[in-house]
Amino acid sequence: MNATTCIDEPSCDNGNADVLENNDFNRGISLMKQGIGNVLYQEKSYSMALLFYTEAIGLCPDSASYITKAKCHMQMHEYKKALEDARKSLALDPDSLQGHLLVATCALALGERDLADEFVHLLEAFEPTDDAESVQMKKVDEVYTLLREAESTFAKGQYFTTLRHLDRILERLPARKLKLHRAECLVMLEQFDRAYQEASDVLLLDKSEDDALYVLGLCSYYEGFLDLAVKRLRRVLKASPAHKKAKDILGKALAIKEKIEDGSRAIEFGLYRKSHRLFSEALEIDPSNRMNKMHLLLKRSRLSFKLGKLSDAVEDCSSALAMNAAAVEALLLRGKLYVALNNFPKAVADYETLCRVSDCYEYKLLLKHARRAMKQQQQQQQQPPPQKRKKSHYSVLGVAADASADEIRAAFRRKSLLHHPDRHVSAPPEAVKLQEALFKEVAQAYAVLSDARKRADYDDGRRAG
Repeated sequence: MNATTCIDEPSCDNGNADVLENNDFNRGISLMKQGIGNVLYQEKSYSMALLFYTEAIGLCPDSASYITKAKCHMQMHEYKKALEDARKSLALDPDSLQGHLLVATCALALGERDLADEFVHLLEAFEPTDDAESVQMKKVDEVYTLLREAESTFAKGQYFTTLRHLDRILERLPARKLKLHRAECLVMLEQFDRAYQEASDVLLLDKSEDDALYVLGLCSYYEGFLDLAVKRLRRVLKASPAHKKAKDILGKALAIKEKIEDGSRAIEFGLYRKSHRLFSEALEIDPSNRMNKMHLLLKRSRLSFKLGKLSDAVEDCSSALAMNAAAVEALLLRGKLYVALNNFPKAVADYETLCRVSDCYEYKLLLKHARRAMKQQQQQQQQPPPQKRKKSHYSVLGVAADASADEIRAAFRRKSLLHHPDRHVSAPPEAVKLQEALFKEVAQAYAVLSDARKRADYDDGRRAG
């Protein structure tokens, strides 16, 4: 009975042997598939290599294929998947230098700064075992250092320097997040076409990349297209509510947009001073946005024109032209302001620039009128000023031409007392000089009119000429 039972039922030892034999078989197949994946990896057939690495892991979950699979994802710029596999490799072997290098590289590529800081620090405890690992460690260190310098210079507004750092980083690690960081830098340098192209290229590869859409929103914001900027930035925040940069720019865009809309409504009701104040407040929200600043300066300049503040209006136009010397709207407005101020030479200069920028008949006509007005002004300035008619001795004393000697004497006494310098000692210096001149004039008039012969000669001269 017992013998039969032993024969019918397999022993535990036989079952363990079968399991061990099966595990060995799977491990062998796993190693074979990993080897095929390695060959395909060397041939740069990364998609095919991934299939074999995945199958190898399926057969033997504790295999080393996670490392090679992560490298394969990195070659395909799939850094999120590469990071996932690198973490799994470290779970199997926490002391793996390759695993630490992969996690650090992926963290840098994905812009996960805290994770990058952690693993770059951990790498300091490792020593490379061969030249390949030494090169990889050096590369991670260089990228980490350059990235910190790029972040520092970007925060300081040194965008050209940041761009150089990012170009050097991308030579070592061509990751999409880093390309988008460069695109953001290009926006700040107002190289909008290049920034737009780089962000669009990333979106073609990954439509869910919120940083790419953020760069497009940033382009719209700094180009002055506030409605489009708001639309794009809201899409970013819908996909990624914690996107800090998108929140910041959206807040500024909405604030500027609200001030402009309120200012425009105030103009419709003739509230020019209120509108002027609202545009001034909008200018203070983000002075770094040159395009919006230029538009707001021109809006405020027109209002200053309406309010009769011509000098303020000219100043705003000049500030706008300092940002773009060929701005047609600013040149046209400042030219009209100079005409209103009778500063025709400057008006002519602006209209000449305007005609070089735009071949428009209206601008040519304005230039023609300004030149004509300038010529007339110059002719008037060249004419000698009319001679000021000298006051007669009679009018100086305040008497009629037929006044008697007694009347002349009384008038002299009255006028001389009025203008005598001793009476004006405490007056300001200019007033003292004026009174001295008037007193001298009174004395000269009396010297002539009090002498009968001199008076007769004086009267003859007045009648003759």
